Amino acid sequence: ATQVARAEEIRAQVRAGADFSELAARFSDSGTAMQGGDLGWRKADQLPSLFAAVVPDLAPGEVSSPLVNSSGVHLVMM
Repeated sequence: ATQVARAEEIRAQVRAGADFSELAARFSDSGTAMQGGDLGWRKADQLPSLFAAVVPDLAPGEVSSPLVNSSGVHLVMM
């Protein structure tokens, strides 16, 4: 599967009740993977611009559609 398709599968699992942090630890290549992908509490201007564009529209517990940039494919969860 492509990276975007894999991210869609992971998003579906989270939406079905799977634990985002467990999936991040298992599948993410991010430096924060072992922390469950947790970026910590940040002000909007401290977020990567790709994330800052979608975070305001997410409800608590909601996961974004896959976001793609030169670093890869990302999911963001509030």
